[in-house]
Amino acid sequence: HPSPKLLQKREYNNKKELSPLQQRVVSFEKELLVVSGPGTGKTLCLVNRVLALLNSGVSSDSILILCSREAVYYY
Repeated sequence: HPSPKLLQKREYNNKKELSPLQQRVVSFEKELLVVSGPGTGKTLCLVNRVLALLNSGVSSDSILILCSREAVYYY
């Protein structure tokens, strides 16, 4: 479980603005899969999506994030 301190601070300050497509992902109302190349802002998008979900009242217990790297498949 996230620390209570993390849950109290529900804003993410980053100098980089979200692109229109990233904004759509953050505000999407259903489950989704994000697949894109390196350096495209997936992490920034993901952090903002989780914060948006938490701020809308979604319980942290109901959020699942799965991440994988191609290298994992070789082990």
